[in-house]
Amino acid sequence: MCGDGRAGAVAAVQGIRHPIAAAQALARAMHPPLLWSGRSSQLAALHGLEQIEPEGMVTERQRRRLERHLARERERQAGATGGTVGAVCLDAAGGLAAATSSGGYAGKPPARIGDSAIVGAGTWADARTCAVSASGDGEAFMRVLFAHEVHARMLYSGEGPAAAAAAALAAVGDAGGLGGAICVGADGAIAMPVSSEVMARAWRRAGDDTHVELGGA
Repeated sequence: MCGDGRAGAVAAVQGIRHPIAAAQALARAMHPPLLWSGRSSQLAALHGLEQIEPEGMVTERQRRRLERHLARERERQAGATGGTVGAVCLDAAGGLAAATSSGGYAGKPPARIGDSAIVGAGTWADARTCAVSASGDGEAFMRVLFAHEVHARMLYSGEGPAAAAAAALAAVGDAGGLGGAICVGADGAIAMPVSSEVMARAWRRAGDDTHVELGGA
């Protein structure tokens, strides 16, 4: 999602190497903002997206993760966010943007769509306030429209990114979920609240070193 309101999202895509590129193509083309892409190959051909055989996206790490899940019948630690990547950006011209991509969690129902593809739940950007990308227990993030909640608290209550994101994450907790987010405000302020035990995150400003954190609540 871009700060000017353009947004795109895809769910259940197969064989598209970079799902965020597909979402970006939809945003640029001003197509419907969310597509359940059972016809992934047609979507890729229409927008010139790089394709890959689905088997090529299955890593050994994920195979081991699935094996552990099957052996234990259900292995889903509260707040586990290892399947999601996200980014937020404030550019030199003041433009804000956010992107989120996720494969979900091990053992998820075949038809499940999580918060990453829901504009306002896992992803949001508005030139007046902030850009947000979230990760965690998606159902809880959807119930409180987490990413939009951060924006709304900043816009209507005058809160900064840190206070707004912390309050929105507390609402996720009330809805039974754990996780975290990366946020950047229109003024350049950065917030990265976390309620799960671990969440890898990093940030960098122009001319500065990259900073990395792993720990959580």
